[in-house]
Amino acid sequence: MAVINSEEFLKLQADQEKFAAQNTSNSICATSVATPVLELAFDQEKANSIALQAKFDSITREYGDAYIEGI
Repeated sequence: MAVINSEEFLKLQADQEKFAAQNTSNSICATSVATPVLELAFDQEKANSIALQAKFDSITREYGDAYIEGI
């Protein structure tokens, strides 16, 4: 069984709290930077999806479902 004095224990505890605070801070920074990038990517993919759906609808109106299903 290892024995540790209270001074060492308090130093270890302070180091762990500092480490936890730094990791929390890093996580918050990473999330706040990533969020706008993810929102932009989502918006771009949504616009692509809308454009593709419009093309698909246009082809369906012009040629009908039989063309889409594979004549």
